[in-house]
Amino acid sequence: GWGAQLLRLGASGGQGRDAGNQSVGSFSYSETGLVLGLGLRGLLLPSLSVGTGVKMLSRSLGSSSDRLYGVDLGAQYGPFFDERVNLSLSVSNLVGFSQGATSDKLPMQARAGAAYRVIAPLLLSVDVDGSKDLHGGVEYSFGAASLRVGYAPEGLSVGGGLVFRKAMSLDIAVQNNSALGMSQRLSLGYRFGAGKKKKLSAMAEEYLKNGEGELARRDYLAASRDIDRALGIDSSIGG
Repeated sequence: GWGAQLLRLGASGGQGRDAGNQSVGSFSYSETGLVLGLGLRGLLLPSLSVGTGVKMLSRSLGSSSDRLYGVDLGAQYGPFFDERVNLSLSVSNLVGFSQGATSDKLPMQARAGAAYRVIAPLLLSVDVDGSKDLHGGVEYSFGAASLRVGYAPEGLSVGGGLVFRKAMSLDIAVQNNSALGMSQRLSLGYRFGAGKKKKLSAMAEEYLKNGEGELARRDYLAASRDIDRALGIDSSIGG
């Protein structure tokens, strides 16, 4: 699958001063971030998902502007252990460069995480980054809604989410940030291809059928490849 994200931050009305502390008028600051991502599942192992993302951050301060670019890589393995555990590893800004009058670069950072589903509606997650900062979270789902509590070095956060019309989601979080104070985050998501589940199931069935035929012909290598692809698309197929 693929995804996209657009972020915007802006502030205006700042009063500029020169080296002699004389007013030079007002100025504004803005940041615009764009992220494009692609993920694939079942290419190497049925339970392995890999993905990459390309990001661009455009910054503007008064009459000066620049752009920062980065490339992310990530992988997830699971679920396993009775469909309860997922493991993940990601590297942000593995490749980075800048454009414009700046020497800044988006910092490279590795992160490893794990999630454990205690019971069907209750999910626990934890991850640690290259700075050894620990993050954790709890999510409890009931129907189309969910409640969440999270911990990060910046502070605690609480929030929730709602899925509607099968493909759309609304999420909100409130965090007591040590630098910004009480802050809120609101996001609206749309899942492309949410109505294509039947099409993917048919594709998995076709791979499985091909694999069974190859087994009958004793073409074990081709059979293993096609059955792995079927399981990568739909892990419950043939069960």
